[in-house]
Amino acid sequence: MLGITRRSPGCNSLQHPGSLLRGLLVPCRRASHQSRQSPIGSQRRNDYRDFQRRASDKFLADLQRRSTIRDTLKKWEAENPQQAEFPVCDSLPPGELPNSISKSQALGSIREAREAGDPEESGFVVDGMDSVDDTASVMQEHLRPGTLIELRLSDSRIPLLGVILGRFHGVYYFLTNGGQLAADEETHPLVDFLPKDRFVNPREVTLLYQPPIELCAPLQKKLQRFDAQAHHFHQTNLTALSAAESKLPHPSEFSTLSLHQIAQTLIPNKVDSAGTYDPATLYAVHVALMNDETHGFRPLNKIHAGKHVSYLYRISPASSNRIIKKVRTQVRQIMETLGSSTGSGGEKINLANNGLWRFIIKTRRVIKESRARRSWTDHGMLVPHHEHYEAFQGWTKEDQDYLHFMELWVGSHVHQESILHCFGSSILHLTQMYQPAKQLNAATGWTFLQELGCIPSWELPTRHKSPIPGAKVKSGGGYDRPSPGPFPNAPSTTLLDDAVSVEPAGAPGEYWIHAHIADPAAFIDPKSKLADYAAIIAQDHFIPGYRCSMFPPEFYDEIVMKNFSLDKDRPCLTFSTKLNEDGQVLDVRVQPGTLQNITFLTPGSGPSSITGPQPRALSKVSGLSEAERDELQTLHRLLTAVDVLRLKRGAIPQSRASRSDATKWSGDPMIEIGFDERKDGTLVGMAMMLAGESAAKWCSSRSIPVPYHAQPGALRNPEGLRALGDQIRALTDSGADVPMSLWRTFDREAGPTAQSVFPSPIIPQGLEMYTKVTSPLRRLADCIVHWQIHAALAEEARLSASLAGQDCSHATFLPWDRPALGAKLESLRLSNYVSQTLSRGQGSQPWLYQALFRAWKFGEAQLPPSFRFTVSSVYGGVLMGELDYMGFSAMLRKRDMGGVALMADVQRGDVLEVEIRDINVYSMHLFVGALRLLGKNSAVAEDQARLLAAAA
Repeated sequence: MLGITRRSPGCNSLQHPGSLLRGLLVPCRRASHQSRQSPIGSQRRNDYRDFQRRASDKFLADLQRRSTIRDTLKKWEAENPQQAEFPVCDSLPPGELPNSISKSQALGSIREAREAGDPEESGFVVDGMDSVDDTASVMQEHLRPGTLIELRLSDSRIPLLGVILGRFHGVYYFLTNGGQLAADEETHPLVDFLPKDRFVNPREVTLLYQPPIELCAPLQKKLQRFDAQAHHFHQTNLTALSAAESKLPHPSEFSTLSLHQIAQTLIPNKVDSAGTYDPATLYAVHVALMNDETHGFRPLNKIHAGKHVSYLYRISPASSNRIIKKVRTQVRQIMETLGSSTGSGGEKINLANNGLWRFIIKTRRVIKESRARRSWTDHGMLVPHHEHYEAFQGWTKEDQDYLHFMELWVGSHVHQESILHCFGSSILHLTQMYQPAKQLNAATGWTFLQELGCIPSWELPTRHKSPIPGAKVKSGGGYDRPSPGPFPNAPSTTLLDDAVSVEPAGAPGEYWIHAHIADPAAFIDPKSKLADYAAIIAQDHFIPGYRCSMFPPEFYDEIVMKNFSLDKDRPCLTFSTKLNEDGQVLDVRVQPGTLQNITFLTPGSGPSSITGPQPRALSKVSGLSEAERDELQTLHRLLTAVDVLRLKRGAIPQSRASRSDATKWSGDPMIEIGFDERKDGTLVGMAMMLAGESAAKWCSSRSIPVPYHAQPGALRNPEGLRALGDQIRALTDSGADVPMSLWRTFDREAGPTAQSVFPSPIIPQGLEMYTKVTSPLRRLADCIVHWQIHAALAEEARLSASLAGQDCSHATFLPWDRPALGAKLESLRLSNYVSQTLSRGQGSQPWLYQALFRAWKFGEAQLPPSFRFTVSSVYGGVLMGELDYMGFSAMLRKRDMGGVALMADVQRGDVLEVEIRDINVYSMHLFVGALRLLGKNSAVAEDQARLLAAAA
């Protein structure tokens, strides 16, 4: 790293930072031969030098008296006043794209790092907003101290290699640049140097906590050696690595490959005897993919360095790469043509032969026709329209290529640092239809596609930004997947996949609780085309207005509803748990069976999965017999006792408010939003959780590999998690609402739930081990557990003996042994994560922003005149925080402070009264303006005093 600093007066050379040169520089003396010279000749030379100096001084004086370029520019600015204001920020605001065309590095970030301390100190800290990509791909359990990661500052396209030192109070610390894996003895001195107390502004730490160079030097040498190894491998294998564009893409479909799989394709001869690749080799492959000129390799998990095998890339098909190259060439041709009125021979340039130009001319006409019916907005969607209208259909095959390019751009199929963003913006600029737009970015491109009729105005961007491997998003809803075969059609019916019952176990005070689960795994071959089809989506996901099923819809209608949905004389797999009155588990059993008597209760008192049309006769508690009511009371008493034991083991009450969305169509949809109280302690919910724990224990006792749930993050910090749990329990017991910020902190400390082939305790739920088994018609992972259990039950029947106590991890009678199941779960990881993300709120968030935008801009619903804005983080020239309305997050920019307070004086925890200034539905950004300061965070002064005392 070369540092160049400002020249000092009288200095004729560049200064070098002390971090690069520690010793004194000895002045170099040039050896010269001096001949004897006459005094007259020496005097003449001296006189000539004096004349040159006087002439130079006179010339400079004359030059200073003339009009300089600065004066010329000032005069031009006065004669040509600019209407627009372009605020200059030191760092890029969240969600904005960097200038990757002419600015290769974050000058503001370099300046901040330099100003944070002496240049010779090479360790620095960046907060999570800069370093950790806050997308669905971040897996915190792999961000372990000592691990190498690649990170990029928000406004830079130059990657940094960093070693994780640790995470303290929600902030990650890194030492850059370079490295692979650091030993404890190498990182401990640096970790001990970091502040252990909580602080308000992470950037303040850089002012007072700078590690000396001797602590950083050992890691720096190791990390630079790693960087050199990766660079050397990249240069010596450039031909093989450059073949990625031709060898990896599918001809016409998007594909997903891991970094290890890509390395096996590009450099199969570099693998070691154990079948693995050196980390520096894998990083060289990653660099080659990121430098590909088509930008067709999109990393899906920006930070996931714990397992190189798991690093995934979404690879654009060869057909898309061909279209990208075509658009890039034609955009440049148009720009060059418009910049020159004549060709090289003086002839008039004609753009009629440029297909992209013809497409642009056609889009102008289509947009004008669209705006005759409805206007556009600069907020990521069109003006609401409550009448049906026909979209333009006259697109040629070549037009479809250009539309596909725009879909690639707005669907986030190119990474943030890609220069392809400029070509999408250029197309919008050439249409000359979006001059009033604040930015010609992907949000405007999303509106562009709406005006062309390619996507409905109510389409949800999250469906396009979170692609599922092997599935193509259908505009307006659903996915296109290869068909597993024909199925006869039939009317849709309600699906029911779980039931619960209770019976005495014989001894007084002991009972069996049975969870009866629909059993499609008994009739579907795990290696069939139908199973492969289900693996593409991996689980159902539900977004209001959209529903995507794991199995084909016609399969649900005809096969599932007639054979597998729970009803009398239907097959089921029963998970039984023997309990006493204290909630202690005495025994577990799993057995297939057939349901006989079944009563369908209303959702409020029975299975919550009964939704939508209700063709069956549903009963309420008041309509049950005395014996049935007694069974419900016994069931509730036993499950409550189980729940009490879980709370004693550290479980956290999970009741929290959640937003519910409903949509009704009449032209553009009518959106209804409300808050529901989510309670995991319902009768059926507790019974299904007990079934999952019992299934995990049954499989674990036989060492049968299944998709167990694991939470490594919770295991690494049980004390901190327990302290947060005590706060939540105290608020819950007092009847007070638990703030969403506290829930978010708890979720962050607990970390995400992952699937593992080894059982693990789940601390937040107080479970010894757990696997999901209750929805095999909706989740493939549940089906996998059923398939493994059925194989084990068949083997026990063949042997007429139990397999309990035996090691079946590599048994041939199982559909998957442990290594095979691990590979299977890895292939499903991305699909599972996308489906869970879309189902758990992020998928429906655009509905919330659409509703808020329509209420704010068009008065379709009443909004408060102002809101309370609580600052959660200070990020350069932007304040991040939460509104006291529907759980919305918002941003407060420096230019919207309105003189209420100085940005530098605002700290985390401060409360301001704000009003809405702007909403972008596509990017889901809400900007507010300050009205007045309501309160300051009292911890600020204490925090600053503690920092100063520690530094002293």
